[in-house]
Amino acid sequence: MTILDIFLNLEGGWTYHRILTNPLGELLGTLEGKATITSIGNNTLYYEEAGKWINALGKEIKTSREYFYRYHQEKNTIEKRFSINQTDTGLFYCLTFEHFVPQTTIIQATGSHPCNQDVYQAKYEFLREENTSAFSKFNLVYMVSGAEKNYCSATEFSVSRVKRLTIKAATTPTTTSNIAILSD
Repeated sequence: MTILDIFLNLEGGWTYHRILTNPLGELLGTLEGKATITSIGNNTLYYEEAGKWINALGKEIKTSREYFYRYHQEKNTIEKRFSINQTDTGLFYCLTFEHFVPQTTIIQATGSHPCNQDVYQAKYEFLREENTSAFSKFNLVYMVSGAEKNYCSATEFSVSRVKRLTIKAATTPTTTSNIAILSD
């Protein structure tokens, strides 16, 4: 698996489960939803998620966010970029693949972003499927610390599988249609 393989493998539909905790490990809330990562050309992927946040008191809030991922061939690296209304608004961080061994089943990358008096430390784990250059799960953990923020956000992403069903129409028994159904 190469860094380009990792970038290309991000494209598609994902379900996610996110847990936020304070520095003592106490639950602040959970978030579940779906994310879609779509190629928009020029080695750029558009990331869009929608979910439901449930805080520690049980209150539910609908959430959404968006980013861009960009692969730089000359640097052989991936950037995560901020997005507002599908407009690139700047660099979040550049992924660093330390000790990159393409044959391993878990490939790790890190990134860091200063935000005023706080720092976001990101750690990715891409879980490669055996004997392939693909992954169907990855984890993203943010350790956020500083004067204003202090929490951990741990997210597990799982690929949304597409199942193909063949359905025969009742009025024309010889006609079949392929329908794609997204499932978890």
